[in-house]
Amino acid sequence: MIKNLSFLVCSFISLIFITAQTFTVNDINYKVLGATTNVEVTNSCYTGALTIPSSVDYGGTQYAVTSIGDYAFEFCANLTSVIIPNTVTKIGYKSFSRCSNLNSVSIPNSVTSIGESGFEFCTNLTSIIIPDSITAIPTKCFARCSGLASITIPNSVTSIGESAFEFSGLTSISIPNSITSIPYKAFTRCTNLTTVTIPNSVSTIGDYAFEFCTNLQSVVIPESVISIGTKSFGNCTNLNSISCAISSPLTIGTDVFENVNQANCSLTVPTNSVSSYQLADVWKNFNPILGNPILSTKNIANQNTISIYPNPVHNETVLELKNSESNHLEIYDSNGRIILEKTLNNNTSNLINTSRLSNGIYLFKVGKTVTKVLKN
Repeated sequence: MIKNLSFLVCSFISLIFITAQTFTVNDINYKVLGATTNVEVTNSCYTGALTIPSSVDYGGTQYAVTSIGDYAFEFCANLTSVIIPNTVTKIGYKSFSRCSNLNSVSIPNSVTSIGESGFEFCTNLTSIIIPDSITAIPTKCFARCSGLASITIPNSVTSIGESAFEFSGLTSISIPNSITSIPYKAFTRCTNLTTVTIPNSVSTIGDYAFEFCTNLQSVVIPESVISIGTKSFGNCTNLNSISCAISSPLTIGTDVFENVNQANCSLTVPTNSVSSYQLADVWKNFNPILGNPILSTKNIANQNTISIYPNPVHNETVLELKNSESNHLEIYDSNGRIILEKTLNNNTSNLINTSRLSNGIYLFKVGKTVTKVLKN
């Protein structure tokens, strides 16, 4: 009898403990994290605009909301916007996956990690700012976000996962110079993408990285690249301009530019390298092959003497000079033609009208300093 009573008491205490681990407040489910007063948002279904609180009171205890759990809002088709508090440090696996009407997300600087497929299939998400507390964009994080036209990736991000943006609606992408590799299928089938500038930090472009980007028109490949993978630019059927700063042509597979009309796609390379590219397999099929004396990325660097923002640019941009030896600006198009010259004021901000520039990639040259600028 005593043994049975003890068993019942222990079972009741265990039931209370388990029950206390999860609770619901204002239609949001929470899970207590261990023996703490921190909670994680767990499987919830919410309609409309959601502001996740930084803390929540339950049973007389104040809990801090520190993470959004795996699958927390997956398939919440009627969730339209989310504001995440600055107490949250983690967004879990598939936390907002398939929230098909989610159009706005505010991620604070407190968040240091986003799980794989975190926002996959959020088809109405149009833009998002990644805070500079994030160091990695994981696999399929924004895959199939067909409405996602723009995204700001900070320099804090050092890696992009496989298929991170595949099938997304991006129209342009500025990859920060903290990235060293563009992985497998990172931007495949981004059919609205028109221009890509790859920074000098990147050494490898992975298999299928930009495959089937059917509206991609221009690409800049820096001198730092040592490997271009299978079908990286395959089926980019509108590609018409490539600037490649690599002095010696890489040995690449015949399928790297599969179904690209190379006969009608210009290739601009360092002037002294033109003859090498005219003889190199695959590269020799581009027409025309042009030389540009300033294309070498030895001159293209982030130097303290010049700062351009915003970049990408729209109708105007600001160019700041700091103790520059020259104040003469030359703007070159991707074929090496000077299209604008201007005298600048040193040690101050200069407003540059870019409204008449066509969309594409340009080189802004001041003295010996050259900066790549994307117009969209």
